[in-house]
Amino acid sequence: MRDLFEFSIDEIDLYNLDKEIFIANIIPEFNAKYFPPNLLKNIKFQGELLEKEMYFSIMRKYNPDISEDSISTEFLGQVVQGGFYSINGIDLPNGTINFENIYSKENSIFNNTRIESPYKDIVEEKEIQHFDGDLQIVRPKKKKVLSNLYLYCFNVGQGDSLLVITPTGSVYIIDTNYYSRKSVENFIENVKDILTSHGLPSTKIKALIITHKHVDHLRGASILLNKAVFDIEYFLINHDYKHDLKSVKMLLEAAKSIPNWININKPGLFMDGGVKFEIVNPDYDTSSNQVAPDMNDSSISIQILNGDDTIYLTGDTGHEYLYHKFSPHKGNADTVLKVSHHGSRTGTNDKMLSRLNPNYAFISAGNSKKYKHPHKEVVDKLEKRIGKANLDISKSLKFRRLYISTGGGISRTSW
Repeated sequence: MRDLFEFSIDEIDLYNLDKEIFIANIIPEFNAKYFPPNLLKNIKFQGELLEKEMYFSIMRKYNPDISEDSISTEFLGQVVQGGFYSINGIDLPNGTINFENIYSKENSIFNNTRIESPYKDIVEEKEIQHFDGDLQIVRPKKKKVLSNLYLYCFNVGQGDSLLVITPTGSVYIIDTNYYSRKSVENFIENVKDILTSHGLPSTKIKALIITHKHVDHLRGASILLNKAVFDIEYFLINHDYKHDLKSVKMLLEAAKSIPNWININKPGLFMDGGVKFEIVNPDYDTSSNQVAPDMNDSSISIQILNGDDTIYLTGDTGHEYLYHKFSPHKGNADTVLKVSHHGSRTGTNDKMLSRLNPNYAFISAGNSKKYKHPHKEVVDKLEKRIGKANLDISKSLKFRRLYISTGGGISRTSW
């Protein structure tokens, strides 16, 4: 029997809608620095253990008509996103956590076991530049060195990892999900090869953008930064949303090597030559724990406008936010949608798809049997709208996907 079971809660989602069973993705305390999926665990529980605000934030994504007045549940607030828990093995049946159990008020392991996280935010306010809605990270009149804009979508399992190269030669890494020494090294070599193939310096990166602080969007980033291979100019993250996990602390410590930090906590834009990056989320309704109980909804979501082409990068933001914040495509050219939340039904619905009207869609999802991403109904909606041939699901591909935007049309290829 172990003396202590200690873990942090990274993400919370719905597991079974009919029975209102939720699932918490937990990160146990261990010495491994890559947070590989096989070492993470999941705990299932009844919704009554949640905070009321989190319960309704998640449930409204599956049932938009749910009313607080119709629910008489007493919410206990024991299961908290970002919470750190320390449980004495002697207090557990058989001295261990049963990961097959569905925990409820009667058998909760979360009651009075949450303690202060040892991974409190270590970044000082003075280290962060506040986003005023208009970034100047690229010289306004920087000349083109490439004819096209390139979106590289990596196959990283249950997570996201993108690379954007603009016609000015600026390079943006958006999220990482690498959980072994080999996968980090492969990513480094892939990026260097890509940049070299475009005639660009192989190690110069304009910005690292972390859309939000869940582990499947930043895994391996700290190792990448500590290797000091890339010269990264800017670090963009929503710092207002607190998530006191070891994975986040490691990232923030490693990111101190990046000279310019920008706190993306409101909408705005920046120009990269003739390419416009419009940051539509987070905003005042989603930027912090206080206003957005589910951190997915705080994701940095960007629409990239290159001539008549539009690329929608969603993070894991919910469809109800994306519908109102993304602008509908107005050009005669093409659009690419990076499908939100790995193809979960929480990130895509018919209303949003009708507004954005994508030509191509890319879903980054792994083989996790717990979340069953992408959800079949999302795949069906996308195939009906854009055709099966224009939908790419990373776990179904033996290659990675590249989208090439000319400003007057988008093509795609494998690489």
